[in-house]
Parts: sequence; structure tokens; C-alpha cells
Amino acid sequence: MYGISVAGPVRVSILLVGDELLAGHTRDANAYYATRRVAELGHRVRRITTLPDDPRAIHEELDRALRRSEVVIVSGGLGPTHDDRTTEALADHFGRRLVLDNDAWHALVDRYAKRLGNITPDALESAKKMVTVPEGAEVLPNPLGAACGYVLQQAEWRVAVFPGVPREFEALFELFVLRGLPARPPATLIEVSIAMPEAAFARALAQIADRFADVDIGSYPRFGEVTVRLRFRGEAERAQAALDAFLDSAEGARDKLVGDAES
Repeated sequence: MYGISVAGPVRVSILLVGDELLAGHTRDANAYYATRRVAELGHRVRRITTLPDDPRAIHEELDRALRRSEVVIVSGGLGPTHDDRTTEALADHFGRRLVLDNDAWHALVDRYAKRLGNITPDALESAKKMVTVPEGAEVLPNPLGAACGYVLQQAEWRVAVFPGVPREFEALFELFVLRGLPARPPATLIEVSIAMPEAAFARALAQIADRFADVDIGSYPRFGEVTVRLRFRGEAERAQAALDAFLDSAEGARDKLVGDAES
């Protein structure tokens, strides 16, 4: 079983694979789900990238993701058709053979028999693609669909690969969490609303962001230029210190707060 042992938060990258996403035919839900769950587990998503069903694009972006993350989550491209090429691309990237997972195959045959009745030999042969994985992968059985998920362990990295169907993605993501993604105390989020235009405090906020590089600081206008929501996310004392430093440095900011800070 894979294990992830990192002293601090695990850095996560998410790769969304599918021509349909880039063409606007399908709206992504998986990155939204994964980023919320990663944050709840106390870790950080470093980047989300949408890719075509192109092995070269997958290979190149996986290289980039592995340079900035300990965990890479891949969604999509695990079906039985010619344009589902994620597994082949990953096997080639890591220099591994493709192998049929027997347990997943028997589960798939049973699923088809119960749901579809008679199925042709050609269809069954095509279906094998959905339960074929790079050699050495730990297979995650899919309770809601045909294609299995799997996790590849390479040195200190973990690459978790899930189907793109949202309910299947979510079920397998939770299985991945249960088996090996450790939970740690989530970062503290402090939010305040301030009745000032962003331009009035932009320079002061930038200086605070430089001083508190370990705190994620964001500014989000809510009602045009009338009210702005500020977010400080990080270790509790540091996030509060960053907020206090901003209020001290931005002229008039403390008097323009709308409501109290929320942790």
C-alpha cells in the first residue's frame, strides 16, 4: 500500500484530461470537489491544468506537476475508446508495461452481465482497456462504474488516477484518502470585509504579502469597488498577525472594517 510521509502540507497538482472539457461540451466538477477536500485535509493544491486527450501533452504536464508536487491527481481518459489515452501515456512516462488487473476485470464482467445482459466478445475485448493499468499500480476498485482507478508510486511521488465521471471520481478520491493521504490540521482562514476600493490599500497589502510569504492573502471585490473581502489563510497565529499588520499599515483600514473577522 502506498504511503505519503511529508512533514508539512502535501503539495497537490490536479490534471484534468479531456477534449470535451477544452471544447466546452463538459463543465468540470472534479477539480472543485478535489480542491475543497484537499484543503479540508490540511494540504494545498498548487495548480489545476486542463489537457487534451493527447499523450504528449499528458507527458509534458506530468513532468511539470511532479516538479512542484508530491501528489498528482489525474481525472479522465480511462474509457474504452480510441481517445481515452491517459493510462497509455502514464505507462509510457514511467516506463511500465500495461497489465490487466484480474480482480477489476472479473468485477467488470459481472457488472456488464447484470446491467447489460448479453454482450459481444468484441465489446468485452474493448472493455479490458478500462481495467488495464501500468504495472505495479495499486488498483482502486470502482463501486459506481466500469473503469478502475489506480495509484502509481514513483520515488517520493504519488500519481492518483480516477475516471472523469464526477460521482465515480468522488468515490475513488475518498478511497484514495482513506488508504494513504494523511489528514492534518487544516489551515486557519480569517476573513474580513472592508469598505474601501482595492486601489486604496493595494500597495499596503502587497507589502504584507511579502512579509508573510507563508500566509495566502487574497482580495476579492464583492460589490463593485464599494466592499472588498480579504482572506488570510495559514497557520493561525501567522494569519492573524498578517491581518493585524495590514490593518496597522493601510491608512484608515481598521475604521473601514465591515463586521468582525471570521476564523
